[in-house]
Amino acid sequence: LTSHEKLEEILQNGVDEIIKKVIALTETNGSQQVSAELFSWLYASERIEIKFALWMPNNAQGVELENLYHKKSGLIFFENDSSVAFTGSMNETYSGHVVNYEEIDVYRSWEPSEISRIERKLNHFELSWMGEIEGLKVRSPSQDLCDQLRVIADKRARSSINNRRKNK
Repeated sequence: LTSHEKLEEILQNGVDEIIKKVIALTETNGSQQVSAELFSWLYASERIEIKFALWMPNNAQGVELENLYHKKSGLIFFENDSSVAFTGSMNETYSGHVVNYEEIDVYRSWEPSEISRIERKLNHFELSWMGEIEGLKVRSPSQDLCDQLRVIADKRARSSINNRRKNK
């Protein structure tokens, strides 16, 4: 393998390991199991899409801690064609509310003065999502792992239906 092919393999394996951990959590008990099953359902029902990004500027000599792609932003689209864009984060923990210094900016499409910001966030997100930002490596999980998420979601849905029937 060339060094480029080796890097691509390392990136894909890293992405797949994350999804494998989610899949493994569906076999546990408790809140992590519920979260992993919910994640599987969200993915299987196409309510979320999954990609992973690694920041590797051209001058990087490999994967280093300094290479984190640590951007926190998102877009939410509603059925009535309104949307919300956000940048930043706020952890829903004691530390997030009381100890840490955190910030989140939210832009709403129904506010005319915020539409241009949403359009800029959308444009940058789309470039990132498609891997068109120089130095940003973007990967999707392997298809077989995505199929496993769908199977988990289907199994959970069937179990939920059966439980409801038993409780009638």
